[in-house]
Amino acid sequence: MTIARNLYPYAQRGWLRLVDNLRTSGGDSQGKLIPSPRILFIDDDPSIREKVGIICENYNYSCSILGDPLEALGQSVALKPALILGAIALPKLDGYQLCHLWRQTKTLRHTPIIM
Repeated sequence: MTIARNLYPYAQRGWLRLVDNLRTSGGDSQGKLIPSPRILFIDDDPSIREKVGIICENYNYSCSILGDPLEALGQSVALKPALILGAIALPKLDGYQLCHLWRQTKTLRHTPIIM
């Protein structure tokens, strides 16, 4: 419920949209798969990483899940995620520090971040 409350303003602005079917409604019966947006998720808790991975898989999202914020910082520029989700309380670098560093990069400056 907390995630839904946090995502609701983005859905209202049209920045997020919910889809039931990831196939196009084209003329052929097979349809083509719409590429799913990549999500980067950072959390140091293995059980939370596992749950988020299952949720992303159930909704056919491409999700990179990392536990180390330094690794996430390094990989995020190469991954170019459409959305970054993460915890605030992390070892080595906290969520606020990560956000600050991401906002300094050209590639991720405008990427939505939910902590």
